[in-house]
Amino acid sequence: MLGFRQMKTGYTVIAGFLVASVLCGAGYVIYQRGYETGSQSERKDWKQKWSERDIADKSAQLEQEKKQRNEELRRQKKHRKLSIMLNRKNKKPWLMPLLLMMLLTGCAERLPVSGVNSQPVRQAAFPQMPPEGRQPPRPQVCLPTCTKSLTAAREKSLSMLMQQQAPGESANGHMKR
Repeated sequence: MLGFRQMKTGYTVIAGFLVASVLCGAGYVIYQRGYETGSQSERKDWKQKWSERDIADKSAQLEQEKKQRNEELRRQKKHRKLSIMLNRKNKKPWLMPLLLMMLLTGCAERLPVSGVNSQPVRQAAFPQMPPEGRQPPRPQVCLPTCTKSLTAAREKSLSMLMQQQAPGESANGHMKR
């Protein structure tokens, strides 16, 4: 049998291993808790930093969107002003050619004929229009009576353009709608 001394030495070794393992386990548990606590506090710090940064980013983005919205509104307002000004200037652009045509036919001056190397021109070979179809001769100078007749002619043409006409019969005999 084993002696008492040998047993005592074996139990001492086992007890030493047991104490060493308990101390190692306790040290590991303490280390893990400290690590978790540190990482949680660090996570909280980073979460707080990121939330502050997110708030700053959102406020900067809102400010930028507000500036862009104001710029777009300003641009639209400027565009509206320009379109209103253009509409005022161009209310009746179709009247301008009509007025120009009336002025040219009624008040145009005849060009002076130069006497140098001018040869007589023969009349056209086709028959002349009857006097009812001819235009009156153009005056040499635009007189107030000419202006008066032009004004009357312009008003007459405008009233004719503005009148509503009843539907007439077309060339093939059907009624227009």
